[in-house]
Order: sequence, then C-alpha cells, then structure tokens
Amino acid sequence: MIVVFSNSKVDGAGKRLWSKIQGCLPECPAKICSGMDTLQKTLCRPRHGITIAVLVAASLRELKELISMGDLLDNIRVILVLPDRTPTTLYLGVGLKTSFLTFIDSDFNDVISVLNKILNP
Repeated sequence: MIVVFSNSKVDGAGKRLWSKIQGCLPECPAKICSGMDTLQKTLCRPRHGITIAVLVAASLRELKELISMGDLLDNIRVILVLPDRTPTTLYLGVGLKTSFLTFIDSDFNDVISVLNKILNP
C-alpha cells in the first residue's frame, strides 16, 4: 500500500499529487493522511502493509516533524516532496534516507515514474 501525507495547508500541491496517483495508479491501494497525527497513527499500526510513503512537506517545520518520525519509516520506501531548494532544506531532506526527492512546485510526473518503477521492478 502507498500512504500519502499532505497537510491540508499545502497550496493545492498535495491534492494535485493525490489526483495524479489516483489517475495513474488506480489499481494500487493508497491512503491519504491529512495531518501529522493521522500519519503517525497509520505508521504505528501493526501490520499496516505500507510499502511506500509519499510525504509532502509544506514547510521546514513539517519537514522536521517528518524527520522526527524517521524510526516509523524504517523498511518503507520514502518519496519526499520538499517545500523549497534552500541548502538547509536539502540537507535535512537527504537525512531522511529517501528513495527519491522532489519539490513542491513540481508537476509530479517524476513521482509517478518512480512509483511505477518501485511497484513494477
């Protein structure tokens, strides 16, 4: 299963990404978590079946919160959407041990390509 985290404060980026995933990968089970608490509860469930997490960080603060959940993301392929291209943001993003990094102003075609490669090796 794919889990997508996007805070509702994201300026439509999370909704665009979710729509693209649903449109391009309709056969793949996916769940959206619209808050940090929901994401944390989902990741803490035993046998959650999550193999891929697509995480949209709308701000540096959200990125730091996602990083603090690093242990919950063990054994899950992470695709991280960063809020900007500043050196600090990139440094923190790389530290999360992601499979792929992209940016919030992307068209997310790259995310769909990576998801396809992960799901269909």
